[in-house]
Amino acid sequence: MAKPIVEGTTTPLDFQLESDGVPVPGGLAGMTVELLLNRADGTAVNTTGKVTVPDPAAAKVRFNPAAGDLSVPPSAAETRYEARWKVTDGGGKVGYWPSGERDPWPIVRV
Repeated sequence: MAKPIVEGTTTPLDFQLESDGVPVPGGLAGMTVELLLNRADGTAVNTTGKVTVPDPAAAKVRFNPAAGDLSVPPSAAETRYEARWKVTDGGGKVGYWPSGERDPWPIVRV
């Protein structure tokens, strides 16, 4: 299970994009990266935080969430988001990480 993220977090969240346990071959230089975030029921989560690529050679990405991006419904103590990264190269080719099931992001209330 992924480490829980506290609701309302605005500190940067760093991730390593990998294929078969190794960083994306060739890295992410010259590529555009987007975060596709959904609730566990498949509903898209509209975020206003920014995605950056602090280390393209190592395929490391960063999500800088805005205050309302990661929230828990009022009637729950936690919720689960699911994440996938969309990577587009300069020629318009698109890849997704992970390409299988999305990564679980448990969001918890303090």
